[in-house]
Amino acid sequence: MAVDQSLINHLNRPALSRLWREVKKKYESLGRVGGRVRLSELTPVEQEAVSGLLKTNLTSGSVSISLETLDRALQQSRFGHGLEDFLKATYGSSLRTRQERSDYSKRRWENFFIHLHGYAVSEPVKAWLSELQSGRGSGYRSFIMLYNEDYHGALETMRVCLTVLNDLPVISSNNLRLPVFSAAVTGDPHAFDRDTPLGRLLYYGVCAVLKITPADYSAAELGDVLEKAGLKNDGISSTVVAYGLLCDPADLRAPMLFSAKENRIPLILPLRFFDREVPWLKEPAVYVVENPAVLSALLDMASGRSLPPVICVSGQPSLAAVELLDGLARREVAMYYSGDFDLAGLTIGLNLHERYKDLFRPWFFDSAAYLSAKPGSPIDEKDMRHISALEVPWDLHLPTTIVNNGYKVFQEVFVARMADKLKLASSKSDYGRLKLY
Repeated sequence: MAVDQSLINHLNRPALSRLWREVKKKYESLGRVGGRVRLSELTPVEQEAVSGLLKTNLTSGSVSISLETLDRALQQSRFGHGLEDFLKATYGSSLRTRQERSDYSKRRWENFFIHLHGYAVSEPVKAWLSELQSGRGSGYRSFIMLYNEDYHGALETMRVCLTVLNDLPVISSNNLRLPVFSAAVTGDPHAFDRDTPLGRLLYYGVCAVLKITPADYSAAELGDVLEKAGLKNDGISSTVVAYGLLCDPADLRAPMLFSAKENRIPLILPLRFFDREVPWLKEPAVYVVENPAVLSALLDMASGRSLPPVICVSGQPSLAAVELLDGLARREVAMYYSGDFDLAGLTIGLNLHERYKDLFRPWFFDSAAYLSAKPGSPIDEKDMRHISALEVPWDLHLPTTIVNNGYKVFQEVFVARMADKLKLASSKSDYGRLKLY
């Protein structure tokens, strides 16, 4: 017999909403009518409603109710239906026991991968899909977040991703621009961008197919991985600012670099500039700064003199910046790096140190420099916690020094001292050995 709508309306009063919320959870947990629920701090209206339902006089703002007692009270009421009837009529398909939920989740998970198996053609792609299904593998965390948030969106995203992985440009020995390839596959040149679910899953899928260990998913890391898959950045939007670098005179790029150095003009070099390996002339060292204003001010203070090569990464290094620094690293050029003393600046420095190892040299970027500078703005508590957890190989005391003082120091305060060192360095034949401050 169907549950009378009047029963549902009568019991679904706001004053009983807390009771039914707890009863539903208990029923789903046990899979039957049993156990107890406890309500505390009942309002007078709630206390009256629960008392009327149980045909008893509650004298306290807290009550422990047996589901079996509640079931008998409902069956003995004028409606003649038990608790289970009411719950099923009220919550419908959303009412599932723990076991039912578990079974449903398993079926849903299996069906998801059944739909995708036909799109995994090559053996490496099949292996990656199987790893994801077993709860592991490259990018599993990104995948499961998408799956939990949007089942159907995850299904379509994975379908496109698998289709692409089966036929990567590297397989056919082609190199394609990523936005052009993206538009050809999806109609959207930005579908594989770094901040999209498809872009993230493509990155991890490529890592799995090409057997690359995923790293920090930075722009540089993403560019490296996708280029190995035959997918290049547009080559123009990613740039790096460099002053004073020269290459082999036989290279067609040499006159431009020489003229810019002679005229003390920094160049904005796009990623496409590095499509062919640049035969850089071996420098004793290059100087790398985080902020554009620092490079510009150093040139202002040069007093008409040439300075050693200076590169500005403009915050987190772009693909072009990494390509330039990688090329110099292949020639074993030492890199003296200066950044801001804040979480972002330290993170950039640590990433560069990790990438270039012994070629990385701190420049105005240790505890002594920090303590000698004019304090900047305070560091917030969240960043302070992150900084305290850092390990800085070139100065193990630096995080503690910053945390104990509690303020940032920006590299702009060192510009005059930097300029003096660079002027001195430019007059030395081996300025890479200089004591820098």
